[in-house]
Amino acid sequence: MRRKHACGKMPPNHGGIPKKPRTPGPVVRQEIVFIAGATRWGTAWVQQCLDAHPEICCKGEGHFTDVLFPILAKVLDDYNAEAETVGNRLQKAELPGNAAGFTFEDVDHMMTTAIGLALDRWTDGADVKVIAEKTPEHVVSLDLLARVVPSLKIVHVYRDGRDEAVSAWEFNSGLSRGKFREQYPKLGDFAKTFAGNWSKSITAAQRLSATTRDSVFISAPKTPRARRCRCFGRC
Repeated sequence: MRRKHACGKMPPNHGGIPKKPRTPGPVVRQEIVFIAGATRWGTAWVQQCLDAHPEICCKGEGHFTDVLFPILAKVLDDYNAEAETVGNRLQKAELPGNAAGFTFEDVDHMMTTAIGLALDRWTDGADVKVIAEKTPEHVVSLDLLARVVPSLKIVHVYRDGRDEAVSAWEFNSGLSRGKFREQYPKLGDFAKTFAGNWSKSITAAQRLSATTRDSVFISAPKTPRARRCRCFGRC
């Protein structure tokens, strides 16, 4: 059985091609920064602050690790499977086999290129020194981003877990039009599930920060204490 690729999908079949390390040139010349932080952590606040700087472009969410990478890996894996089928058929017919296929290194190279192309378009030709991106879901996949963008810098935004629990509960309560409250009638019910997700996100970001010097931690503005206490009083 083939091993899984780090983005969560099956890796491509090597197709008989030996591994050759790649050292692709940069697609963009600017520094690339990822704003990391789960939903309702204040990442949008940081994004707006950075984008206001004339030398920084910080426009939106690329959703690379949670959307693009799994799709890209699956496409290449499917291609390799088809290429292997064709190669086997040719060999049975005593014809030259099909050695075409993509390696793990190829997949990473394409992911790197895809990020560079996407972020470069965000600048719309503006002369900026830094391109920053904010996707909340990236906070649990920063190790994958660091692998495909070795020169990245990370701004990790976090909030007090109590503040975020209140914010997320109120946000989802209003967004779901009652369905969310059916599952979590009180904040205390939601906090049990929320605490596990909060810890997972914090741990993932801190694990990567221990291996890189280019990390900045920002504590988002705090929720007024009275509001937090009122909400927890409803538990």
